[in-house]
Amino acid sequence: MAQWNKDSQAYRAQDTTNFEVVMLADEDGNPINTFGSASNIPIAAGQLEGYSYIHKFGGNPLLNNSTEETMWDEGGLYPWATMDTAATTLTTNAETGNNGAEITIQGLDENWEPITEVLTLDGTAQTTTNSWKRVFRGFTSGSQAITADFTLSKSGDVVLHIIAAHQQTEMALYTVPAGKTAYMTTIDASTLKNESITVRMMVREYGGVFRCRHVFQASTGQYNHEFTIPKGIPEKTDIDLRARASSNNISGYASFELILVDN
Repeated sequence: MAQWNKDSQAYRAQDTTNFEVVMLADEDGNPINTFGSASNIPIAAGQLEGYSYIHKFGGNPLLNNSTEETMWDEGGLYPWATMDTAATTLTTNAETGNNGAEITIQGLDENWEPITEVLTLDGTAQTTTNSWKRVFRGFTSGSQAITADFTLSKSGDVVLHIIAAHQQTEMALYTVPAGKTAYMTTIDASTLKNESITVRMMVREYGGVFRCRHVFQASTGQYNHEFTIPKGIPEKTDIDLRARASSNNISGYASFELILVDN
């Protein structure tokens, strides 16, 4: 690139040709390493305006060979039809053993914007303050652990489930917020030795239908795929990792990484 001499107010004689240079910089204008995993550290640290990331992971301990199920704690396919109705408040289950525990819920509101709500459980069925269009993560955020499973329901259907042993949802599903494009960088799955699962990444763009955008098999171990060119996924798109096992009652696990970029 041409070099400008501020003293002579002219380009250096040997560098009179201009070349366009593109680079990433943090909010203070510092160049960012754009090669390898180090390039994502500023994103993880929140130093790159307009960029963020999300890691989604899930498991299903009772996969079978006759029906496909979502990789999530509740089992079966995720009830997208229930969530597709108008945004409403959600209802917790009643577990006296969870009295006093604090749960943080994350998802999207009626405008498809990210929202977070913190619930302090009192052992009874409670109603969220916010109305939810999507809900995709929950975790114990206080100093007290839950001793019984926690669920959130809409119209009688469980839409979020925290297994007490995990203190965190395991939901390999996500919806891209409004005003953002998600870029999938990696996807993986695993199962137990001598078992195999077939996983489909089902993606539904806003106003469309779920269709398969990636399919793979994890057999007697782990499958991992890095998208050399990240897969772009537009706003309001639902992502659902679903699996079928080689036999009944097989445990399967899956995850994916997304970089979110402001449109």
